[in-house]
Amino acid sequence: MKKILSLLTIVFAVLSCFAQKGPIVRDQIQMEVNTITVDETRRINDYISNQKRSRFLLETWGKNVLTSAANGVSNLLITEAIKLTSIRKTKKANWSKMIEKECNYVDNISFVNSLTDFYSKGSYDGPLDPADINFNGFTIMAQNNGRELMRFYSHVATDEAGLDKIFNQSKFDLVIDSLFYHPFNCHIPNLRANNIVVDQDKQYGRNISFSFDERNNLMLNIRFTIIASWYNEAVMLAKDVELGSFNIQIPISQERLTDSVFVYKRGVSADTLSLSGDCFIVPRSYMPLSGGVAHWGTGQYNVMIEFSEHCGITAEVRDNWKHDYRQLKRMSKNKETGQYLLNICKQNGNIAIKAVIESTSKSALSDLDKKAR
Repeated sequence: MKKILSLLTIVFAVLSCFAQKGPIVRDQIQMEVNTITVDETRRINDYISNQKRSRFLLETWGKNVLTSAANGVSNLLITEAIKLTSIRKTKKANWSKMIEKECNYVDNISFVNSLTDFYSKGSYDGPLDPADINFNGFTIMAQNNGRELMRFYSHVATDEAGLDKIFNQSKFDLVIDSLFYHPFNCHIPNLRANNIVVDQDKQYGRNISFSFDERNNLMLNIRFTIIASWYNEAVMLAKDVELGSFNIQIPISQERLTDSVFVYKRGVSADTLSLSGDCFIVPRSYMPLSGGVAHWGTGQYNVMIEFSEHCGITAEVRDNWKHDYRQLKRMSKNKETGQYLLNICKQNGNIAIKAVIESTSKSALSDLDKKAR
């Protein structure tokens, strides 16, 4: 928590330097890698100790797994763009293209530096020795225009089935603990996809915020991808190998909201979120000690997160496409000028924050970018 507060202080302290020139935080995604408690580590290690076979078999299995990790990774979730029925009229075709863009939003955040090691200790038992795992899933907090958008909590499955998979397949599963999502704070309609910049205080004769009266089939997607690099015993480098991914799809309906918020809690909520994929545990690099003693390190990895929202439109909006198209064209012509965006990414240990900053002064953002580096 201290690291999070420290990092937030850095970001907002930089912003405050330019408060008179008007930069504001439009968007913010904060990601943290969770770590396993000492008691949980002891329980996992006890299980592994009871299940371990000979080191020779483990090392042979490890080499096979590493080969398959490099050549056959888990299938990634592909989010299909919404395809509207082909139409003849040029204006309606143009309107359809604009609607398709504004019904989709995609953003991502990635760790660009070394994270907290995947294991808390080195090993003498091979590159895939699962003892002393330190990684325990992800926590994400996101904002849009300064308003809370999402909180997501997860952990690594360490029940008997989860531990069995870690030991026998060198893979781990992810468990979703809870999700809080505010659909009325979402990025849809994504007007910026059509180069339309709006003022929240102005009236445009068209909704500039999400409405279930106009949109349907709202879907939230989160994808985690884990990438690792390591040295094998032949001192050959495996660089940026994708070990696997987890894909989460959450349909958001108005009937499922509690006080305008979608809430999921494991073991409490009636519905089950759609989670697919798995991931190999991170290989340890070969790091021999003096005297030629074989030893493997603690595992280096990077994480990429893709966050996306997409939806459809209601029949009423489709039927009134001419009026909506006129409004969109008017908004496009009257768009605000002199507004600039800048992505600022900060990372500290296992915490990363991405902020999208907006200002009416390009020089202010240039100075802001230099200060943030």
